[in-house]
Amino acid sequence: MAPVILDTNVLVSALIAPRGASARILAAARAGVFELTVSPELVAEYRSVLAYPELVRRTGIGSKEADVLVAGIAATARLVDPLPGAAAPPDPGDAHLWALLEAVPDGVLVTGDRALLAQEPPAGRLMTPRAFLDEFGAGFA
Repeated sequence: MAPVILDTNVLVSALIAPRGASARILAAARAGVFELTVSPELVAEYRSVLAYPELVRRTGIGSKEADVLVAGIAATARLVDPLPGAAAPPDPGDAHLWALLEAVPDGVLVTGDRALLAQEPPAGRLMTPRAFLDEFGAGFA
């Protein structure tokens, strides 16, 4: 399987809906079922978003649990520090994801972001969590 990049919205969905597609993907990633790929900027975004008060309220996950989760992801993932990408994503805030796809051209970005999904990536593939499970999820817990 190609290297997999999980957009922050997939991580958030996994925490909000612990029995959903995103949660199954996150569990498989943490179990080493596939190669998860991250960048320093993506790891920082995971940390930042997990501290949002509304998310903390909805999930009950405090800062210590969030730190453990992100540290576990970072420890098992392949860390890539890409150069700025040449292609522009629909949202400038997602430039780090496009740069990561350019650095890992055989990668798969799993995202629920409709704007990203509507644009051709500079390299690699884009998939929704459901499409990712349909294609690769046989045997995921």
